[in-house]
Amino acid sequence: MISWLAIAIAAQAILGSAAVFDKILLRRRAIDAWSYTFWFGILGLFALFLLPFGYRETAGDIVLIGIFSGVLFFASMFFQFWALEKIEASEALPLLGAMSPVFTLFLSTYFLDTSFGLLDILGFLFLVATGFVLFFAERRELRHGILVAIAVSAFLLAASHVSSKIVFTETSFITGFFWVKVGGVLAALVLLFIPALRRLIFRSTEKARPHSRFLYIVNRGYASLGSLLVSGAIFLSDPALVDATQNMRYVVIFLLAWLILREKFRGRVLALKIISLVLITIGLGWLALGEYVRRLPPLAADRPI
Repeated sequence: MISWLAIAIAAQAILGSAAVFDKILLRRRAIDAWSYTFWFGILGLFALFLLPFGYRETAGDIVLIGIFSGVLFFASMFFQFWALEKIEASEALPLLGAMSPVFTLFLSTYFLDTSFGLLDILGFLFLVATGFVLFFAERRELRHGILVAIAVSAFLLAASHVSSKIVFTETSFITGFFWVKVGGVLAALVLLFIPALRRLIFRSTEKARPHSRFLYIVNRGYASLGSLLVSGAIFLSDPALVDATQNMRYVVIFLLAWLILREKFRGRVLALKIISLVLITIGLGWLALGEYVRRLPPLAADRPI
């Protein structure tokens, strides 16, 4: 059986590279944040293709929680895309990755009665610390509005992951994932009932070059694979631990921001980013060790580590 940690790492690698290409499109003004988020939600319809692989009838209240989770995720993505329009990917996303796991831990402790072993706690702390190290490495002043947007995005993402875990515990993975995506689609459609946003969305889409629209769809499809894998990891494990692995994507962002976005890293900034990579490695190592111990036979698990 594939470990939730391996699935989460693969997901974060995909989402990290997708975020860099999101930044490229937003920086080029190929499409604005509202339009970006709208089509992000609509493309959740791809979940329809998963239904033959395991859909089952589910209680109405669980369906509603799933839809609510999708709406929260949709809203989280809007605030993330909005922040990406204003600042570099290497500034916005590490702070999101540092705050979101903390919010998720508090929410999952309250709603899911979460408890961690020592190895999980160590891994969680190292990974969360990484996000703050990466953020402070930049030493740039962020406007209050951007900080608020990132914090709101982090909280909404945490609430979405916790509520989706509630759904996954009550139904099959395919069923839960489908209803979460339905929530995102419905949230996107609601935007069309607001005349000003409807005009903005379609005007921005029409202005975008066909090449940009094609790249957007390809990148969203690619990111959807990462989203599917994140949901799979949450299905198998605790959402707070899965959220903590977000910082793995910053290894990808760091490399691609340097190679593709031409973001420069020197001196203190470069040193702190290298330290953060070490912290990520240590954090993932603790989580992997905790997963290994849980998989040991009962007698072996009682032996001292």
